[in-house]
Amino acid sequence: MLTAFCVAALAAEGLARLREQPRSRWLVLAGLGILAVCVALAAAFPQGYSVQHLRADAEVAVWLLAACAVWAYFARNDWRWAAIAIPLFLADVKAQCWDSPEIGPAAREGHALEALAPAVPKAPEPRRVAAILEWEQANAVLARGWEGVTGYGPTPIDRVLRLFEATWTGVIRPPRQINDDENFPRFRTDSPVIPLFGAPLIAANRPASVPPIARDGDARLYRLPALPRVFWTAAWRDVPDERSYPLLVEAAHGALAVLPEPIAQPSGPPLPPVAADRIEVRPNQVTATLTAPADGLVVLLELWFPGWRATLDGAPAPLLRADFLFMATPVRAGPHTLRLAYFPDRLLPGIAIAIVAAALLVLLCKLTMQRVDTRSPGSYFPPP
Repeated sequence: MLTAFCVAALAAEGLARLREQPRSRWLVLAGLGILAVCVALAAAFPQGYSVQHLRADAEVAVWLLAACAVWAYFARNDWRWAAIAIPLFLADVKAQCWDSPEIGPAAREGHALEALAPAVPKAPEPRRVAAILEWEQANAVLARGWEGVTGYGPTPIDRVLRLFEATWTGVIRPPRQINDDENFPRFRTDSPVIPLFGAPLIAANRPASVPPIARDGDARLYRLPALPRVFWTAAWRDVPDERSYPLLVEAAHGALAVLPEPIAQPSGPPLPPVAADRIEVRPNQVTATLTAPADGLVVLLELWFPGWRATLDGAPAPLLRADFLFMATPVRAGPHTLRLAYFPDRLLPGIAIAIVAAALLVLLCKLTMQRVDTRSPGSYFPPP
């Protein structure tokens, strides 16, 4: 809020100055245009054009504009509001961002965890890597486009944390408020439920239960047992989440699925899982082709979350929560093509609300400007 207030105050003073001198706005626009052209051209030197160079030059341009704004405000006689707003803005940014790591260098340089990259499949093949790393290295995993299973991020899914906790305790705890270790959840690498994560590779900066297959500094890459990303199973059991851990240990072998509620289709006898013939993973979409030996469930080791939709052979198919954290859909015997797509249910309503709010804000600003006394000297703040 403090940063927003300071930016609004500085913007109001700048707009007031442009209203006093209408020709100044064209000079400002021309200056911004020239600066944008310079930034775009400078990105091509000295080693050729690249988006990384453009990003770095844009950062320099932003700092240059900030310095010009400070000079312009302090060059005026009535610079008192700027003298208050600018230090408050800088202090607020410092307080909020002082411990935030820079992820830019990892993305630009592209060398972090480079020694581990040859062991990771190329897209659109599944590239799932479980990361148990510190902050900077975890950012490098994200920058390389590897799929994580650890829920790393500022908004972890509670079910992910509960299942990771169960690898240590052997019990699925009830839902509760998340209080600690939110960004860096850890799981036990020798837990019997690890195959459920569908992550054959794990990057960690600590020893695991198997020898490493690659190293990059203190980061090691391990190969762990994992179920296929998409597979058919003939049997399932329904049990409440809090009592599901013993069955999840059985489900980690693939011959059984665990459902939170009963379904109309009867379960068959436990049989070995049948992996999908082909899997393609693209942003917000997973496509798999498989042949079901009999009626059963196709289990998808993707995190269950509102917004996922499934189609089976082109027709909408029901999505069930399975194995506590993942998804499944019933199938009949025979060949099938299953497509899983994600689109947030509230995205379009949110965009509509944002458009309406922006239109109302523009209308309010226009009405307010019409009521400003034209004989005023132009400042939006009272004289000191």
